[in-house]
Amino acid sequence: MYGEESDIDLALVGEDLDIDELYLPYKFDLITYSRIENKDLIDHIKGVGVTIYER
Repeated sequence: MYGEESDIDLALVGEDLDIDELYLPYKFDLITYSRIENKDLIDHIKGVGVTIYER
């Protein structure tokens, strides 16, 4: 899911999340955390992931 071709990689954590298209000049990789099946990606997020917003 994450790779060198994107500017920003984000994993969204929460309930009832839906990802809509974004019309921004940057390339984002977005995924809802609950849908991640790749254990290496989960470990990467747990190891170096940063919370940028919490409510």
